[in-house]
Amino acid sequence: MLDFTPIKSQLQLNIYNRCKEADINESIKRAELCQITSLSDRAMRNEIGKMRDNGVRICGTSRDAGYWLARGEDDFNKFLNDYSSPVWTKLRRINAMKSSVIGQIGM
Repeated sequence: MLDFTPIKSQLQLNIYNRCKEADINESIKRAELCQITSLSDRAMRNEIGKMRDNGVRICGTSRDAGYWLARGEDDFNKFLNDYSSPVWTKLRRINAMKSSVIGQIGM
């Protein structure tokens, strides 16, 4: 039988429940999640990454390291705009660099 449940452990369920209590205006700080779960900062980021990989809509900001569960599409889309912005900038730069090799190779 295939398991389609996005929450894979009690640890993830604890993180999910805490993020569910938060929202975009009052996010739960990563330091608090670390304290609650006894995970290091890096381990917490990795665990949240795994949950996102499984489709859990945990939103967050890089500015204050706070997290919350998306309450709807509008909330999720605001997160996506912030989350994906650096990706598009990097992709645009990579494409510019790849296409502009005139006079740069073999210098």
